[in-house]
Amino acid sequence: MQNVKELLIADFFPEGSVDPAKYTLFKVDAFDEPTNPLRRLKQPLKKSNVTTGELLILKSEKDISSAEKLKLSLHFTSSGLSEDSKYLEDIDICKDFTLNDLKQIIMDLPSLAKMVGADGVKTEAHLRIREKTFSGFFGRIFRESNKTLKQINVKDHSSLVVQILAEPECLENNTFILFYARRDIISKTYS
Repeated sequence: MQNVKELLIADFFPEGSVDPAKYTLFKVDAFDEPTNPLRRLKQPLKKSNVTTGELLILKSEKDISSAEKLKLSLHFTSSGLSEDSKYLEDIDICKDFTLNDLKQIIMDLPSLAKMVGADGVKTEAHLRIREKTFSGFFGRIFRESNKTLKQINVKDHSSLVVQILAEPECLENNTFILFYARRDIISKTYS
C-alpha cells in the first residue's frame, strides 16, 4: 500500500523517475512557507492535523542545505543502561524539526521495528531519547518535545539512545532520573 507522499509523486512524475525517500511532505505556515514536515505518512492525514483544502508542499531533500541538517547516530536500549545499547542506524534530519518530529521518525524506522517486534511503540510519549556520550554512557534526557533540535542543543554527528517505556513519560525540567547500580570491584561489572 502506498502512502500519501508516494501517491503524490506517482501522480506528478513519470513512474520510476523520482525516489520518494528523497522528498519530504510539508504543511505550510501562514506565509505559505513549508515549515511543518509530515513524517507519519503511514498514518491517516487526520493524525497529522491536515484538513480538507490545506496546502501541502513536496520538497526535495536537495533543497535542504547541509547547514540545516544534522546527522545522528541512533542506538537502542531496552533497560536504560549502556551495557545493552545496540546500534540502529544513522539518519539525516533538519535542525528545525522538533523533538516530537524526531520521535515520529524513529517510530517509523524499520530497524527499530526489528528490535521491538510487532507491538511497536504506542505513542511518542513512550519514547525516551537520551544523548550517548563518547565514553559510551548515557547523558541527559531530551524532554521538551515542542522545541526544535537546535533549541534543545542537539549537535551534528551526535549519538542518541532510544528507549521504549511501558508508560508514557512526562518529565518536568526540574525532574531528575537516577539509576543506581552496585559495582563488583573484582569482576568490574555493575548489577
